[in-house]
Amino acid sequence: MEVCEYCNKEMKSKGGLTRHLKSCKSRTSQEVSKDEPINAEVCGVESDYYLGHPRREIKLRGLLSRTHDRVEREKICKIILTECI
Repeated sequence: MEVCEYCNKEMKSKGGLTRHLKSCKSRTSQEVSKDEPINAEVCGVESDYYLGHPRREIKLRGLLSRTHDRVEREKICKIILTECI
């Protein structure tokens, strides 16, 4: 039997303990933040978006659909408009 080091709950397997540790309510927010890495997306300069890619316009339209930041969406729209004209 595996035992949680935070709430002393007993698990049948090590996999169950691992799953439990990720969502254990007894963990402090500090312990959670140091265990889980922060993923940051680096935004490039306007001209760096898929520069030299043969299907750049298609890639930019896909990026536009996944981007929620207003400033980045405006940059992508400007690039698409200048290439289509």
